[in-house]
Amino acid sequence: MMRRALSLLSLLSLLSLLSLLSFPAFAETLQADLDAMVASERAFSRLSEEKGFKEAFLTWIADEGIMFRPTPVKGREMLAARPDPPIRLVWQPSHAEIARSGDMGWTTGPWQRQAHGSDEIAYGDFLTVWKKQPDGKWRWVIDTGIAHDKPTAPAGSPPPVPAEKGSLPKVDPAANTAVETQALLAVDRELGQATGKGTSAAYLARVTDDARLMRSGAFPHVGKDAVRAALEKAPAAMTSAPEGGGVSAAGDLGYTYGTAEWQGGKVGYLRIWEKHDIGGKSTWKLRVDWVDDPPPAKP
Repeated sequence: MMRRALSLLSLLSLLSLLSLLSFPAFAETLQADLDAMVASERAFSRLSEEKGFKEAFLTWIADEGIMFRPTPVKGREMLAARPDPPIRLVWQPSHAEIARSGDMGWTTGPWQRQAHGSDEIAYGDFLTVWKKQPDGKWRWVIDTGIAHDKPTAPAGSPPPVPAEKGSLPKVDPAANTAVETQALLAVDRELGQATGKGTSAAYLARVTDDARLMRSGAFPHVGKDAVRAALEKAPAAMTSAPEGGGVSAAGDLGYTYGTAEWQGGKVGYLRIWEKHDIGGKSTWKLRVDWVDDPPPAKP
């Protein structure tokens, strides 16, 4: 029995040592994935500046890409059917995060838009969800944003991958992502029903401490206290229902999108979720929430 216990202890020590030795390589690989995703966002913006809005968006969109007009629509079909708008649209990522599996992530940061022949410049922040494709290239699956006043401070740089991300568990994407996606859609559906009774309490029970609330007309509200203050000014109720979404292979990052009834109109929404360990139980928490502007009232 003693020899067996010592053998088990030796095995556990070996596994711990291998985990420590493999973490630097894992972190380096994940950092490379994050860098590639951010580089794709920057290349996306450069193409928009050089070749125009339509060519840039059609080049970088994934086949399943979604846009909002104001509710969700298939992005490729919408872009192909519309003329290239006469604008100069550029942006840069100031924050980026990636799943531990390196296959999904999101970026956000400031944008500027200027109509051809005009001196006026519009400002805002974008929000993009990215997926790595089978060929290893990054393509966006959802792209949206908000408009606000001119920023008073320059944007920061995307952060490095946090060391506490830890080693990646072995997963079978084909067997797990579909199940996890359905579970996440159920969580989103539950939130959409809860906000029908009041947005503030429903959101605050589900957001992360570093949550980001994005609504046009204001700069992004970052942090739970800022989200709480913003929700106090929001309508008392909003209902929503998911129409799609996805989860990373690691099961730690996901997104949902759909249609919300808000301020008397139907608009699109996008939510980015993180998996958290709360009391020993894996729980989806809301990291980013974006809701489109309500449509203008009919005269």
